[in-house]
Amino acid sequence: MVPREQLLDAILHELAVCKHLVAKVPEGGFDYRPSEKQRTTIELLRYLATCGIGPIESMVAGDWEHYSKREETVKEMTAEEFSEVMEKQGEAIREAFTQISDDDFANKIVQAPGAGKLPLGTAIMRTSYAWLVAYRHELFLRAKASGNAAINTANNWGGIDWKPQNEVEEETEA
Repeated sequence: MVPREQLLDAILHELAVCKHLVAKVPEGGFDYRPSEKQRTTIELLRYLATCGIGPIESMVAGDWEHYSKREETVKEMTAEEFSEVMEKQGEAIREAFTQISDDDFANKIVQAPGAGKLPLGTAIMRTSYAWLVAYRHELFLRAKASGNAAINTANNWGGIDWKPQNEVEEETEA
């Protein structure tokens, strides 16, 4: 299993990349819906705003009502509020990690949706981390599909604006 600090760092990285990507969604892109039965981009942001902390709180407590309560707090969230909400989610995840003992992280068996009964640390990796990776990637695809052709792999995986080497060389020469 991934050590807890590395898992926490990986989760926090995903939150940071999401905050980077939200700024890449072009005007009008938050209403984009790929198909009738899929979320709009703003609905996707609302999901991202809870899918990191929601499973952690729920699995620690043994009660998935915590997740529903988290969803209620963001049901009216705007795209402009997303970065701040993600920052708060990161703080809540950091705090939750400090409250989980090493023994519970490695040995407490919890019910993880779609994954069955797992040790808590593994369950966090299979829910919070995996969901953030998957839906962060969907956010990247939404930004592209709604008109931002300039973003690329570096935006998606690193949360950075990448410049082709020739542009970097031109800037340093000037």
